[in-house]
Amino acid sequence: MILKKSRTTVDAHIGGRIRDRRLFMGLFGRQLAEMIGVTTQQVHNYETGADRVSAGMMYVIARALETPISYFFEELGGQTPLGQRERLLMEFAHSFSKIQNEKLQQAVGDVIRQLVGSARA
Repeated sequence: MILKKSRTTVDAHIGGRIRDRRLFMGLFGRQLAEMIGVTTQQVHNYETGADRVSAGMMYVIARALETPISYFFEELGGQTPLGQRERLLMEFAHSFSKIQNEKLQQAVGDVIRQLVGSARA
């Protein structure tokens, strides 16, 4: 039996997952648009579910966002486990919030900013 979902529901879900992943990676809509060869408006249409993402474009977006295509369908039919990267991020956020010393929190933040800066160079 195939579970029927309306186009709007599925497209909005996929679009939301695209937006979430783009934001998680720290990208602006304009940057994703350039990476996948469409306009910023088209990225907005995909992310809001106004336009359906073709299979080919989903592949291009998945590659640009460094995620498997299956990511866009996660949680569509219910809760699914998080990926390794998302679990690690949540673990870091949880651990960071447990650091009581503000100076230590600042030091951790400085290290992360340094790592991000060196990765971009």
